[in-house]
Amino acid sequence: MRIIPRVLFGICPVLLAVSACSSSSALPDVKSELPTVVVTYSVLGNIVEQLVGDAATVTTLIPDGQDPHEFEPSAKDIESLNNANIVVSNGLDFEEGLEETLNNVKTAGVNVFMAGDYITVRELSDEDHDHGAFDP
Repeated sequence: MRIIPRVLFGICPVLLAVSACSSSSALPDVKSELPTVVVTYSVLGNIVEQLVGDAATVTTLIPDGQDPHEFEPSAKDIESLNNANIVVSNGLDFEEGLEETLNNVKTAGVNVFMAGDYITVRELSDEDHDHGAFDP
């Protein structure tokens, strides 16, 4: 549970910077003038939506029920990524099919926030995780 605060503390400044770029004179119902945040999957999407509220338009790329490890972006998805003000991704090889696309988007100048870069990953050994084997 200590991972979530680290991710939130890492992502908050970035999202606040994006929301600060939004015009205060824009009408609340004019979404095209709000900063655009593209998030790779629903869990991060929910967190980002709660953090930015109405200050940005949040789009989740990977549909619910689709395996993030096997997702490959369509041309429309790539366009959304390239047009985003910021892209939020888990990293840590979670969205394997998106890695090359995310690198290309980053190279093109889009801000890409990889949440996994801001946490310490703990490796589990086989002895700590027996996959359900139990000997009473």
